[in-house]
Amino acid sequence: MSAISDQNLETVGPIGAIAEAVDILMARHGITEDAAIDLLVRASGEANAKVRETAGRIVAGATGQ
Repeated sequence: MSAISDQNLETVGPIGAIAEAVDILMARHGITEDAAIDLLVRASGEANAKVRETAGRIVAGATGQ
């Protein structure tokens, strides 16, 4: 995981990062919370990464960090 994502996770915590990533995906794609969670889990699996790591990357990308 990048230092940016590590820093972001320290700020909001792993659960906070996941919730924030779900919110970002919902807004970005106009989808429901369940669909956003499915998308996050699927993206994590495709990247062979933990969900919290993928969430951290989504949040970091959305905040320009």
